[in-house]
Amino acid sequence: MNGSNIALDTNEAIAVLNNAGDAGQWIAAFPVVYLPVPVVGELRFGALNSRRARENLFARRGVGGRV
Repeated sequence: MNGSNIALDTNEAIAVLNNAGDAGQWIAAFPVVYLPVPVVGELRFGALNSRRARENLFARRGVGGRV
């Protein structure tokens, strides 16, 4: 799959953000990773409605930062 682009679903995006399993190594194999708008919305909604909203929002700032 090297050389292909990929769009993440919410579960995979969370796994990458939390460094779960080998998600970081897996995602590094793709030159471009897309986060669909609904995924960004779900991540933001979850971060805003968590007990650690401030911490989660700052942790997620890098998500979707590159255009």
